[in-house]
Amino acid sequence: MTVGKDVSKLFFPVLKCVETQSLELKKLVYLYIINYAKTQPDLAVLAVNSFRKDARERINPLIRGLAIRTMGCIGVEAMLDYMCEPLKESLEDPDPYVRKTAAICVAKLYEVSPQRFEDFKFLQQMRKLLTTDGNGMVVSNTVASLSDIQSAMGGVPPIEMTQEILNNLLNAITECSEWGKVYILDYLANNMINNPKDVDEIIQRVIPNLVLQNVAVVLSAAKVIIKYLDFVNDTEKIRSICRKMAPPLISLMNNDPEVQYIAVRNINLIIQKRPYIIDKEVRVFFCNFQDPLYVKLEKLEIMIKLADLKNVDSLLNELKDYAQEIDVVFVRKSISAVGRIAIKLERAADRCIQVLHQLINTKIDYVVQEAIIVIKDIFRKYPNKYESIIKDLCENLKALDNTDARASMIWIIGEYGERIDNAIDLMLNFSENFRDEAKKVQLAILNASVKLYLKLESQAEDLVQDVLKLATDESDNPDLRNRGYIYWRMLSTNPELAKRIILSQKPTISEDSSTIEPQLLDKLIDNVGMLSSIYYKPPEAFVKKIRDKINERLDLENEDDGAGNGPKSKDQEDYIDSQGVKRSEYLQEQPGQQQQYSNFQDLLGVEDNSNTGTGAIDDLLGGLSTPTQPQVNSQPLSSITDLDDLLGGGSTQINTNTNSNMGSGGNYVSDSLLDLDLGGGIQTVLNSQKPGAMNNQVGFQVEAAFQRENDNLVLELKLTNHSQQVLSDFLMKINTNYYGVNVVHPFPSDLTVSPGETKFVKLSCATMINNGQTAPAKPPILIQSGIKCNLDLFYFDIPMLSQVLFTRQSGGMNTSQLQMMWESIPSQPDNYFTVASMSPQVSNAHAMISRLQDNGVYFMNQGTNENGFDALYVYAVPVKQDEVVVGEISISSTGVVLQARSPAKHMVLLFLQSMNFLLCSNA
Repeated sequence: MTVGKDVSKLFFPVLKCVETQSLELKKLVYLYIINYAKTQPDLAVLAVNSFRKDARERINPLIRGLAIRTMGCIGVEAMLDYMCEPLKESLEDPDPYVRKTAAICVAKLYEVSPQRFEDFKFLQQMRKLLTTDGNGMVVSNTVASLSDIQSAMGGVPPIEMTQEILNNLLNAITECSEWGKVYILDYLANNMINNPKDVDEIIQRVIPNLVLQNVAVVLSAAKVIIKYLDFVNDTEKIRSICRKMAPPLISLMNNDPEVQYIAVRNINLIIQKRPYIIDKEVRVFFCNFQDPLYVKLEKLEIMIKLADLKNVDSLLNELKDYAQEIDVVFVRKSISAVGRIAIKLERAADRCIQVLHQLINTKIDYVVQEAIIVIKDIFRKYPNKYESIIKDLCENLKALDNTDARASMIWIIGEYGERIDNAIDLMLNFSENFRDEAKKVQLAILNASVKLYLKLESQAEDLVQDVLKLATDESDNPDLRNRGYIYWRMLSTNPELAKRIILSQKPTISEDSSTIEPQLLDKLIDNVGMLSSIYYKPPEAFVKKIRDKINERLDLENEDDGAGNGPKSKDQEDYIDSQGVKRSEYLQEQPGQQQQYSNFQDLLGVEDNSNTGTGAIDDLLGGLSTPTQPQVNSQPLSSITDLDDLLGGGSTQINTNTNSNMGSGGNYVSDSLLDLDLGGGIQTVLNSQKPGAMNNQVGFQVEAAFQRENDNLVLELKLTNHSQQVLSDFLMKINTNYYGVNVVHPFPSDLTVSPGETKFVKLSCATMINNGQTAPAKPPILIQSGIKCNLDLFYFDIPMLSQVLFTRQSGGMNTSQLQMMWESIPSQPDNYFTVASMSPQVSNAHAMISRLQDNGVYFMNQGTNENGFDALYVYAVPVKQDEVVVGEISISSTGVVLQARSPAKHMVLLFLQSMNFLLCSNA
């Protein structure tokens, strides 16, 4: 069996040997049964009597423990009924070996059958072991078992921590094995007692575990101490305890590189929580020559965090030595560390600049490039202070072949152009290769050229005009082209106002690039010593099992709707929204209500100016010849007959005029500063008169909507209390869904809603793709959700329009790729929808494009479709980017017609629903 051969055919003969009196033979037989019981459960049941007999054997505790362990490991449903009674007896066995084995088996039983765990009241026996058992091995195994059960319950502690349990756990730490210590310490950290009587005593009894050789024990002990320090109010006492933690943590650096890496990653978290733990031990983190790169980079992060005025000189000397090593990545990170220290410590900035100046003089290409990137950030932190170094930077322009370095140098020239004698010549050299530069460098050249013109005026006229032409006429980057037109309009209409805006004082930057947010930091501190503290992610972000167990706590998918009608979300198409309209009918045409449009003038409210042409905008620089700026409402779309339909729909010729209204959404500049962010409007999802509570209790009303706010997905909630008690202890949960929408931040812990009161809450949300869920068959997207409070558990569906899932980036898709996609997908009847009534708020092209773009739908092209009608083409990229969808807005005899095509069939209806909403809504 151990060499991999299938010997399951011998199951029955081997099973006969279970009655042997030889302990060694019995172990082998039990091992065989465990291995093949799942494939032959009926035969395994035949050994039940032997198991039960051995479990009650009174002479040898090893036999009793072996029998219980074997029954627990088999995990066959038919075995469980015979196992529960012997297991209960084993938990009270006089021998600690049997008790500790039985404690582990309880967790295995819960994994297979939670119901039997409750029916036989094993939790009460486990609580008794935690409270009164004096054997450290038994207590540690009980804690390990309860930890597994807690994880299976989604993090809910099965037993509340009490002072009595706490004292017994602290007593058991001294007697159990090293791994037993880890289990107990982790349990103490994750299940803290509220307002412990004597925090000092708890910490003092945990501190001895810091000096052990086992790294896991040291990190677990440090975690407990850090958690309980939150209950200590005396600052001096906190510092005293932290000083005792420093030597054990530092001793971890004497291990192998892999252990060093784990130690440094965890120390990075610990010093962010309690910075003064290792504030005087920075030399320990100096890099050794033989250290692998991954350890060196982590040590650099610690050095930056520990930098202060007392140790900055030694740190800079060390970093300067690192900058002369062979490893280019390490050299760049070391130079970057010098800049971050300069930003962090203002009084040490002069010394940091001296080090950077010395590094620049080495004339090593990658050293100079990284130094320029760093100096740019220093200039942003300390403007008008270190300009003397610019001369040396300008002498090294030929060495700049790195994109970030070129962009940083261009920024410096634009920001301090009036102090650089040949700034115009330098910028002309950069602009000569404008077409071949990276997008980041092109944006830098555009910004710097405009700044130079505003500062030097006539000297930079030719430069800024050439760059603006390149950015607006020849670039296919919508971000670059948009910015070029914005600058063009600002300079041509009000140069003084443009100067005040573009040359305004910028906010200074700070060194917080590697600082973790406090809320996430607390979660990571809870998992110090775990994989989570290495990834810097909470466990549910990368462990599917934990995420699934948390979802099961609400089990929203299988709960009834409160009236015994089965799963609430089964029929999405029959969901009734707050206006009483079936969502399945949302995309159905409504006869008799379509408006008649003859062309895009009627649709967009554009006056016919075809006789006058596009006209010319104001001369940008006063009399110089300039190209005309595309304006959507300056020319009727129906009069443009020579546009190429990039999506292959028409037979028109390609228009070679680069100033035509053909291109991406970058051609359209919104006249309004109002951001239209339409998420469908807040809707009642839980009515107080017909709640979804498990016990049909009334009194709580929820209105909800998913929205986009500052390009972030948020869930807006309106909570109304119609009950007679104060509502508190709110917990929000979103069930697993296709787009992975989930709540990132929970309700505020102090949130309460008094009787008759209404509270508005916004919860940050995120998406996590590739979660294996089924795509929505029809609109709308229903997000199964639940709210738990002290009143009850409520569950409901929140409808969501797809535009809140569209990514807010217009430059990520290539027009030719979209064309190929459009041509490869055949036209289907389900892909069309006729708009019933256009909103007056999108009565012109500016308003339409602006509204669509604000909601993640970007203009791509205009032309003539296969039916000969004028058409606009738009596209959107959902969070699952392989589901990109392209839409067509055209005119037919029946009105405005929408068409959509996408590789993901379900996205077509979702997109049409959103487009209909955006074009018809008056919000």
